[in-house]
Amino acid sequence: MNKEINYLNITEIDAYPQILNLIRTNLKIYMYQNNVNSVELSKELGISTGTVSKIINGKCNPTILILLAITNYLEIKINDLLKENTSAEKSYEMIFSKHA
Repeated sequence: MNKEINYLNITEIDAYPQILNLIRTNLKIYMYQNNVNSVELSKELGISTGTVSKIINGKCNPTILILLAITNYLEIKINDLLKENTSAEKSYEMIFSKHA
């Protein structure tokens, strides 16, 4: 039996910051749309506000279980956090550039 080993491609590693940025951007938008703040999210998920803050700011790598809990609470799919969405980016800029 010949099994091929698939190695992690360097381009996938290079894309890691972009993935965290997608999660950060989309999470902020969905939280805003659902009128949920980081304190409420941390209480509902049973994790520290510091961890939630790091996820929201793209400073840490959330586990799949945390992503599932977040998406379940916000009633969205994980794919919603990971997809590039130009209209979402425009919404993000309009919403959060006011607060910067």
